[in-house]
Amino acid sequence: MSFLLERFLGNTILQWLGAGVLIALIMLAFLLVRFILIRRLQRRAVPQPGANITALIHGLIRATRWWVIFVIALYLGSLLLALPDVLDVDVLPTLAIIAALMQAAFWGDQLIRFLLARYIQRESEGEVGGNAAYNLLQGVLRFVLWVLIVLMIIENLPGVEITPLLAGLGVGSVAVALAVQNILSDLFASLSIVLDKPFVVGDSIEVDTFSGTVENIGLKTTRVRSTTGEELVFSNSDLLGSRIRNYRRMNERRAVIELRVAYDTPIDKLEALPALIEQEISSVDLVRFDRAHLKTLSDFALIYEIVYWVLVPDYRTYMDTLQEINLRLLNRLEQERIEIPFSRDPDVIRTSTR
Repeated sequence: MSFLLERFLGNTILQWLGAGVLIALIMLAFLLVRFILIRRLQRRAVPQPGANITALIHGLIRATRWWVIFVIALYLGSLLLALPDVLDVDVLPTLAIIAALMQAAFWGDQLIRFLLARYIQRESEGEVGGNAAYNLLQGVLRFVLWVLIVLMIIENLPGVEITPLLAGLGVGSVAVALAVQNILSDLFASLSIVLDKPFVVGDSIEVDTFSGTVENIGLKTTRVRSTTGEELVFSNSDLLGSRIRNYRRMNERRAVIELRVAYDTPIDKLEALPALIEQEISSVDLVRFDRAHLKTLSDFALIYEIVYWVLVPDYRTYMDTLQEINLRLLNRLEQERIEIPFSRDPDVIRTSTR
C-alpha cells in the first residue's frame, strides 16, 4: 500500500482518493435525497403552480442544479489537497461562489413564480385582463433578480472593478427611461390597477364626466363601454391620476330630494309634512328613510330636504324606486291639498345621489 503515499502534483495518492471520495459522496447524497424527496412529494399531491407549499418545495428541489452541487463538492474536496495558489485562492473559491449565486437565482426565480401564481389564484379568479399585468410583473421581478445576481458575480471575479460598470449602466438606464417614460408610466399604472384593484372588469365606473362599464384592462390602456354605447379608451397613467367613482362597489345608494311647497300652506300641514313623507317613503320596498326637514325659505317656496337610501346598488332598481317615491309624494300632496308652486325653474322636485 506504499503507492498510496506516492506524491502526484504535490499531493499523495491517498489525498487525491480522499478528495475524490468526498466529491462522489456529496454528489451521491444529493442525487439520493433529491430522488427520495421528489417521489414523496409526488405521492402526497400533484404539484400545481400556486396550489400549496408542497408545490413550492417540489419546484425548489427541481430547480436545484446538479452542476452547482458538483462545483461546490469540487471546492470542498480541494480543501483536502495542497493546490497551487492560482487554484486554491482564485479559481475554485470563485467558481464555488458563482455556482452558489447561480443556485440562489434559480431558487429566487422559482419563488417569484410561485408567489405570483398563488396571488393570482387567490385574488384574480375570473378577472379578465389581469394576467398580462401579472406576467409583466413577473418578468420585471425576474429581470431585477438576474441583474443583481450577474452584478454580484462580476463583483466576485478577480481583478474586475464593478464601479465603472455600474456608472455606465446608470447613465444608460436613465437614457432609456427618459426615452420610454410614457410607456413605462402606463405599464406601471397597469400593475397598480391590477394589484390595488380600484376597479375590475365588469365594474361600472365614472371618470371625470365619463361613465360606463370596464371591458378590458390592458398593459397600456383600459377600455370602458360608455352608457351611450361608444368605447372609451383611457391610458392607464391618466386613468390612475383621475378621480374614479366605482358604483358597483356601492352597497346602497343615497338619494336627496328637494321638495317645494307653497307659502300659503297652513302651518299645521307644514309641521305634519315630514311625518307624512316618512310614511310614504318607508312603505316602499328596499328603502331606508333617513330624514325630512324644512330646510330653506326661498323667494317663492318653502323647500323641504328629504334623504333616504335605496338598499341595492343596481342603477335601474334605484331609478325605479326613485320614480315610485316621487309619484307617491305627488299623490300624497294632492290628497293633502298641499300646493307645489310653479316657477321659472323647471325642477320642482330635485333629486341627487351622494
